[in-house]
Amino acid sequence: MVSGKMTPERFDASVVVAVAARDYGVLRRQIVALQRQRTALHFEVLIGDNGGSLELAQLPSGLPVRIVAASGVGGASYARNRAAEQAAGNSLLFCDADDVVGPDWVEAHVAALRTRPFTAGSSLGVKSSDDRLERAEAGSWPEERFPSKLIRHEGVDVAPTNNMGIRRELFRDVGGFSSDYRRMQDVALSLAVRRRGVTPAPVPDATVMYVQYDRGPLAQRGIRRQIGIARVLLSDEFGYGPSPAGVLLRAHIRLARTLARGRADRIKGELAELGGCWHGVIGGNGTLRRVFRRTVTPGAHDRTPER
Repeated sequence: MVSGKMTPERFDASVVVAVAARDYGVLRRQIVALQRQRTALHFEVLIGDNGGSLELAQLPSGLPVRIVAASGVGGASYARNRAAEQAAGNSLLFCDADDVVGPDWVEAHVAALRTRPFTAGSSLGVKSSDDRLERAEAGSWPEERFPSKLIRHEGVDVAPTNNMGIRRELFRDVGGFSSDYRRMQDVALSLAVRRRGVTPAPVPDATVMYVQYDRGPLAQRGIRRQIGIARVLLSDEFGYGPSPAGVLLRAHIRLARTLARGRADRIKGELAELGGCWHGVIGGNGTLRRVFRRTVTPGAHDRTPER
C-alpha cells in the first residue's frame, strides 16, 4: 500500500527514508532539510513505514512524498527495500529519519552518480542535545569541515545507510538490503556491490549530521550482541576473516547463524556435547574472539571449558 499522490512522473532521484514508530517525532526535521535542498533536480521522497501508522498529515508539505507500507517484517532493511521498489528515479539516495542532511546533499549525490554507480557522503556525529541540530532545522548549516574518510570494514570501503547513493539497477541487481542483518546492513550491501567490481565513490559535499544517542548498559549490550552476530554472518557469507578451525569453532559459528534466525534450541545440545560455552557467542565481537581463543585449542572439545 502506498499513500500520497500517484502520478506517472519521472524523477531525477528517489530519496528513501526508513521510519519506525519511535522516529515519527523526529522525521519532520529530516523532511524540512530535504525541502531546503539547493538543487534544480526533480526528486521524490519515499518513506518506508515500518511502524505502520504514519500519515501524510503529520509531515510538512511541499515535496512529492509517498508513504510506503512496510510493517510486514520488522527492521529497517525491509522498510528500505519496500520503499525502493516504488522508486521512480534512477538514482536512489538513502538517509535516516532521525538525522539531518545538508543543503547540497541531493545535488552532490546525483552529480556523482552520473559517473559512478555507488556513492558515500560525509557524516558528522552529534549528540541529540547538540544545538547545531536546532540551527540546521532553522536553516543554518554548520560551516565546519565534515569527515570525508570512508568507513572501512576488513579493508573494504563502506557506504553508510544514512548517507548513501546507488543506481537503481545496481541496487536491484544485488537484491537490496539483506533482512538477515539487524546491524551492519550497509556493510553487507557494500560487500555485495563489491562482488560486482564496484566500490563507493566518496562525495564530500553530500553532508549529513547523524545523531548519536546516550544508551544505557542494557541497550549497549543488545547492540554488541547484534554486531557480534552480524560479523559472523558477514564472515560466513562473504568469506573473509580467519578460517574456522576445529569442530567447536564451527559449532560456534553455526550457533550464531541460528541465533540470528531464531532457531537456537536446535543446536545448543550439540554444542554442549562438544564442551563449548554458547553464551559467549552472542556477545560483541571481542567476546566472540575470547571464547574462540580460550576453547579452540588442541583437544579443547575433549574437556570442560573454563567458566
